[in-house]
Amino acid sequence: LTFERTPELVTTAYYNPNGLVVIYCKDRAIIDICRSIAHELVHHKQNLDGRLVNVVKDGEDGSPIENEANAVAGVIIRKY
Repeated sequence: LTFERTPELVTTAYYNPNGLVVIYCKDRAIIDICRSIAHELVHHKQNLDGRLVNVVKDGEDGSPIENEANAVAGVIIRKY
């Protein structure tokens, strides 16, 4: 969790295939931070399962990998 922007952090969160998850928290609601955490952890699971092959391509809007991360994060937040 960070309150500082870095060159890699161009959105509100990112996942590095080495297992690093970074979530930007400054001026964000806790529910939005939790959703970002859930989303990036879905990407981590996808990576562990060998399904995250190309981080740039797989992370594009509308890709199956990105859609799954969005959907699962939404389900987790609804349960929260």
